[in-house]
Amino acid sequence: IGKVEYDGSLDDLFKDDIDRFIEYNLNDVKIVVALDDKLKLIDLARAVSHLGRIPYEEVYYSSRYIEGAILVYLKQLNLVTPNKKVGVTYDGSYGRFSGAYVKSPIPGRYDWVFDLDLTSMYPSIIMSLNISPETKIGKINGWDAEEFIKGTTKTYSIEKEGKVIRHLSNGELKDFMNKNNVSISSNGVIYDLSKKGVIPAILEKWFDARVEYKSLAKKYGEEGDEKLHGYFNRRQHVQKILLNSIYGVLGLTVFRFYDIDNAEATTTTGVKLIQFTEKVTNSYYNKLLKDENTRLKVQINNPQVILKKAGFVTTSTPLTEGVPFDAFRQDSSEILKTDSNVNIPQSNEAFHAMSWDDIHDLANMSKTGEN
Repeated sequence: IGKVEYDGSLDDLFKDDIDRFIEYNLNDVKIVVALDDKLKLIDLARAVSHLGRIPYEEVYYSSRYIEGAILVYLKQLNLVTPNKKVGVTYDGSYGRFSGAYVKSPIPGRYDWVFDLDLTSMYPSIIMSLNISPETKIGKINGWDAEEFIKGTTKTYSIEKEGKVIRHLSNGELKDFMNKNNVSISSNGVIYDLSKKGVIPAILEKWFDARVEYKSLAKKYGEEGDEKLHGYFNRRQHVQKILLNSIYGVLGLTVFRFYDIDNAEATTTTGVKLIQFTEKVTNSYYNKLLKDENTRLKVQINNPQVILKKAGFVTTSTPLTEGVPFDAFRQDSSEILKTDSNVNIPQSNEAFHAMSWDDIHDLANMSKTGEN
């Protein structure tokens, strides 16, 4: 579909060339139809609206279709939820909480980089910790998991509904955790694990449905059935939208199940999970590559070792005792000779201009030359 060209504004086009103006609008409609034929956005909006039992025009409000879907689920279980709080509005002036983690990049060029994507991280955190309004026991002020694990002497205050209800030493808190089936989020909220919460339960249902739809989409795609492949692919996309929307609305004041502690429990635990994953991954690969990195570092930082093992030998000027050998002295041509075909840089600048491939080749040559 091409673009209808015109001079001036659309208002000018309307006044000066009504036929081209009509052509322009018809073309716009054709583009929208073509986009929907490819992306199936109307089908997607309809599916989300039906699951949430909302009017189509409210599909842009995630809190409405998520709330509708949860109410339908609870009705099937013969459960009734509390009413919404009266007079609550959202103007952005309150209800703020810690968000996602964005790591500041370390400038540089890296040869070995990989990407780690945690499957449905926020929904998985909610299900693992059993985050839900009715499973929330209380909140530990000043909670720090590392301090607790190390056994740091500390007295914790336990808060419920904004009021401190008791104080516990780290020993008493450890005893409480050992005797009760609970979880603790990174912001210190304690959750009861003895019974699955409403929000984790519906998330699990949506998660399992998405896995099934993705499997069916793959199956029909491999069989060449484009119609069923497209249908189940859209179904899994709908489930993904529901899964990824729920953590955000937990911190929305107009949401029926609003709880800022639960919202922050999700995001802060996500931050700690990412940071811990980074720490563990770096530790693993640093350990794996330690021997090789150490060998190369020693050789690269000490050109004498590389030169000697690559075939270079001193010929005239002896080394002064206690003074490091400088392979790049002005009289290097008189000091060194070689019986190899290696092209050795003749200055510090030339050495540092070497590519990593050249440096590795030189290091490997020195390694093979070891006796």
